[in-house]
Amino acid sequence: MKRPAVKKRLSKRLDDTSLIRRLAGPLPLASPEGAARAADWLADIEASTAGKALPALRAEHPAFANLLASIAATAPYLWDLIRADPARLHRLATGDPDRALASLLAQAQRSAGAAPSQDACATLHEIGSRASHCACRHRRDLAG
Repeated sequence: MKRPAVKKRLSKRLDDTSLIRRLAGPLPLASPEGAARAADWLADIEASTAGKALPALRAEHPAFANLLASIAATAPYLWDLIRADPARLHRLATGDPDRALASLLAQAQRSAGAAPSQDACATLHEIGSRASHCACRHRRDLAG
């Protein structure tokens, strides 16, 4: 008999270094279309753990809601990355992006030296997509 999967609880406590806490100042403008796209996506993932946590973050942090809607409307590559892994978005939004990037770079160094080239390529691809999310912390770059 198989045990039911254990659901991870996403922490509600936000660190002062979290991406959400850093969202201030000028941000890209959110369009109604982007806000609707983000809301539809959140409705689609509401059964997942991240799908339950992200709407609360969006409601509590208007700057995060604005950024999410802006990305949905104007940054298709980032939007695809967000949609592909909602738990990653939650981790990045509530975690320290500097620490996450340092961890990714350390992982890349370990992989490059120890893994067969196919594994190293897969790891580098994952690092690239995560680094794209980490880059969101530089909100001035998004604002243009």
